[in-house]
Amino acid sequence: MGRKKKVERLDEQNGRRDRQNERRDKQNGQQEKKNGWRDTGVQAKGGKLYIVVQRSVIEEGSRALQKKWVSTGLSDTRKNVDKAKKMREAMMSSGSTALTNNLDVLVTVYVDLFLRKKKRTVADTTYAGYLYRGNKIRDFFGTIKVRNVTQADVEQFLDHLIEDEESQMRTVKDVKALFGGMMDQAVKDGIIAINPVKEATINRSLAMRTAKSKNIDDTFFSFLEAQLFLAIVETHVLYELFYTALLYGLRREEVLGLRWSCLDLNAKTFQISHTVTKGTSINRLNSVKTEASMRTYPLTDEQVAMFMHLKEREEYNRKLFGDAYKENDYIFKHPDGSLYYPDYP
Repeated sequence: MGRKKKVERLDEQNGRRDRQNERRDKQNGQQEKKNGWRDTGVQAKGGKLYIVVQRSVIEEGSRALQKKWVSTGLSDTRKNVDKAKKMREAMMSSGSTALTNNLDVLVTVYVDLFLRKKKRTVADTTYAGYLYRGNKIRDFFGTIKVRNVTQADVEQFLDHLIEDEESQMRTVKDVKALFGGMMDQAVKDGIIAINPVKEATINRSLAMRTAKSKNIDDTFFSFLEAQLFLAIVETHVLYELFYTALLYGLRREEVLGLRWSCLDLNAKTFQISHTVTKGTSINRLNSVKTEASMRTYPLTDEQVAMFMHLKEREEYNRKLFGDAYKENDYIFKHPDGSLYYPDYP
């Protein structure tokens, strides 16, 4: 009799445990389908997990809490909840000021916002390069929303640069770097959870097939070619500019930045310390590209004579143009003293 009661008690306990397991399984099944919170800052909706971020904003003069939903692209499973939590932690720890609160912002609009922020931190010539690369991103993605851009889209874009625009590898890498920085900012702004550019790869075999062949012998003048060139341009109005750039290996912005105050005819030297650059505007700066770019060159008697001739020609033009002459310290310029546009030479 005692054994029978014991068996009945065990059967009752097993039945109770089975009913509990059934309830738990049922609850778990409902949890996978029902929308709602899965963890702090992680919600499920339509079988997908979303990061939910609350930010304080000012609306109509008063402070309010704004809730943002950022898609993780992950399905609503227990394993993915942990991944979503890590994504949210990374997003919250970025601490960056948002460029926009619009989760539906288009790529074209976001490029402009990102470049506007970049313009505050870089030189004008650098910004001009960013603008050029940003235009390529804007032209390809058109009215696609930032949050809808995928890794496959990015790789298709990189292929387009190589195949359709015949861009060289350096250009493709530069565009990808700018795009990656922009999408990092989109993560910080809570628009996306993962940067699709980071894992995107450049098709190197495609780039190799379309790369323009360059012979190193075609890059520089030989001594005979330099002599031939100078002989041909001997009567050209820019002869002295070409001669100086060729002899000293100066960049365009350096030779245009040469000023009389940097020239010492008695010591027979001149210094590179000023540049004329072309970005979104023409910039004349008391600086050079790098610290190593600031250097002093010696002058031969022949070159001293050349600069003295240029000084005499400037004095002649000053008298010729009278009040219309534009005074400045630059050596190479138009007869009326107006300065050369960087592309002119």
